[in-house]
Amino acid sequence: MSVLARIERFSVPRHLTDQLITYLAQARDLERLDLRLLDQGVTSAKDDAVRDIYRSHERQTAQQLASIEELLNSRVAAPAAGNGHGVAGALEIAFAADAAHTPTQLAISAYAFENLEIAVYHLLGHLAERCDDRATAAVVARILEEEEQTAELLAATFDRALAASLET
Repeated sequence: MSVLARIERFSVPRHLTDQLITYLAQARDLERLDLRLLDQGVTSAKDDAVRDIYRSHERQTAQQLASIEELLNSRVAAPAAGNGHGVAGALEIAFAADAAHTPTQLAISAYAFENLEIAVYHLLGHLAERCDDRATAAVVARILEEEEQTAELLAATFDRALAASLET
């Protein structure tokens, strides 16, 4: 077997790398939508502790978005554009990030959104491993850990969100 044949035998199939790019673009679109939701949380939160959680995760999300965009830019000549048909496109309507929410609705939306991101990053991490893409796997593992921690913090705000909603 020639050296070239051996290399081809162990190379990642093109469809997997295409899927990796597609999933990275979807993760980027989710992070963009998350920034809008978090901005609304920072603006409308009535509880300072809850506002601080949203603000902190907003900064973290901006860093996550930059990491995902860097991964995308290193793989494609022009950044992959979202087509509105992916997960983020559907959620744009479902979560209505620009709509007014009660503190409870916002807490539920933020928590659900974080758990959606957790699922996406789990799948993206597995795909990166299948593609033997260590750089992507490392970034995804870091983001996944941050998303899991944030989901726990958001769950801990439910009592405060409920109290704020009942006051209005």
